[in-house]
Amino acid sequence: MRENAISIVIPAYNEARRLGDTLSTIVEYIEGRFRMHEIIIVDDGSRDRTAEAALWLSESRRDIKVLRQSPNRGKGAALQRGVLESTGEYVLCTDADLSTPIEEIEKLFPRLQRDGYDVAIGSRKLKTSRTVQPLHRRLFGDLSNLFIRLMLGLPFRDTQCGFKLFRRNAAVRLFKPLKMQRFSYDFEVLLRAQKLGMHVAEVGVRWTHSPQTTVTARDAVQSFFDVFRVRFGLTEEFGSPLPSLELLKFMAVGVVNTLVDAGVYVALTRAIAIFAGAPVTAKFFSFVCATISSLILNRYWTFDIRAPLTLGEVARFYAAVSAGLAVNVVAMYVFVHIFGIYDLLSLVLATAFTFTVNFTLSKFWVFKNQLAARI
Repeated sequence: MRENAISIVIPAYNEARRLGDTLSTIVEYIEGRFRMHEIIIVDDGSRDRTAEAALWLSESRRDIKVLRQSPNRGKGAALQRGVLESTGEYVLCTDADLSTPIEEIEKLFPRLQRDGYDVAIGSRKLKTSRTVQPLHRRLFGDLSNLFIRLMLGLPFRDTQCGFKLFRRNAAVRLFKPLKMQRFSYDFEVLLRAQKLGMHVAEVGVRWTHSPQTTVTARDAVQSFFDVFRVRFGLTEEFGSPLPSLELLKFMAVGVVNTLVDAGVYVALTRAIAIFAGAPVTAKFFSFVCATISSLILNRYWTFDIRAPLTLGEVARFYAAVSAGLAVNVVAMYVFVHIFGIYDLLSLVLATAFTFTVNFTLSKFWVFKNQLAARI
C-alpha cells in the first residue's frame, strides 16, 4: 500500500448512466493501494442527472467530492477546477468512461516516484500501447497529433489521451493559468510544461474507444483553431519565438503554387485553342507546373539546399505529392461523411491536414539527406 495521497479528478458531462460503474471500479482498485485518496467529480453543467448521481454516491463515501459548475464550460475548465481543489500529493486526471483502465496508473507512477518526472502522460501511439479504435478515428487522431506536434513543437506522439498523472505542485502550476477551456487543454498544458522546463514522460497505455464519447465535430474544429491560439498565446506569455521561418516559407510557397496552378490553367484554356475545350487536360498541365514550382522553391528557398538536385529527391517529392493528395481526399471524406462538417469548412480543415503532411514529408523525408549533409 502506498503512503502517498492521490487525488483522482474526473470531469463529467452527461455521465449519469455510467458514473456509478466508473466510481465502483475506481474505488475497488484504489482502496487497497493508497492509504489516503480522494475522488473529485466535476459536473460540467450536465443536462442529465449526473450531478444527482454523483451526490448520491458521495453521501455514503467520504472520499468522493462533487463539484458543480453551470453552464457547461468544457473539459479543460472542469479539470482546472478539480485540480485546483485537490489536496493529494499526486493528481490523476482520467475520463469518466475509463477508456484507459484505472489499473494503468501502475505504469505511470514509477516515472514520477522512481525516475523523478513531474508529469507522466498516457499514450495510445507507442509500441507498448494497446488501442482499440475505429480506423477513421485512428486516422483522424494520427493527423491531429501530427498537426499539433508540428505547430507547437511538442515531442510527444499522443497529446490528447485523457489519462495523465501529475505531481500536485506541477499540476497547479500548469492548470492555474489555463486558457483553453475545452478539449484543447491537453496541448496547452504540455506546451506550458515544456516552456517551464518540467520533465514529462510519455507512457504506453491500454485505451478503448467509447461509442458514447461526448467529443463532437464542433470540438474537432474548435481544437484546430485552438492550436494557433495556444501557439501565439504562449509565445506572448513566455516570449518564445514565432513559428519557424521554414514553416512560414513553406506556407508562402503554397500560396505561390496555388497562383501558378490557377494562372497556368487560365492561360491554357483562354489563350490556346486546343485547351479551350479540354479543361481536364489543362488542369493536368497546370498541376504539373505547380508541383515543379513547389519542388524548386521549397528546395532552394524554404530549406536552402544548394547541392545538385538528385533523381532520388524528385522521386520522393512526387511520392510525397501523391501521399498529400490521398490525405486530402481521405480527410475531406472523414470530415464531411463521418463527422458531418459543412463541406467548405471541411475543405479548409483537409487543406490544413494536407499542409501538415506535406511539410513533414518534405523536411524529414524528401530533403532529409541534403538537410543532414548541410548540418
